[in-house]
Amino acid sequence: MSKEDLLKILNGKNLGIFNFVKSKPELYKEVLDKTSFLSSDSSLSLRIFCLKNNILEMPLCSCGKPLKYKKYLYSTCGDKKYINLKIENNKK
Repeated sequence: MSKEDLLKILNGKNLGIFNFVKSKPELYKEVLDKTSFLSSDSSLSLRIFCLKNNILEMPLCSCGKPLKYKKYLYSTCGDKKYINLKIENNKK
């Protein structure tokens, strides 16, 4: 299945998308295959977010760790040191 075909299916389903994908083994495998750049313990939510937003590699914090994800990608990895640095940089 092409990425475009997969996106058509995912974009057509907003409510219940995670249960829908999990209930279709071939679709779930496609999502995993198309997001193989993510770590194996990445959530289905993050995988679908990356597909829908054309993210082809996991963005990294300035420290080199993956950005924190919870419904969207944060601008840091979540480490307090880098959050404070980001706040200071935004004030300038």
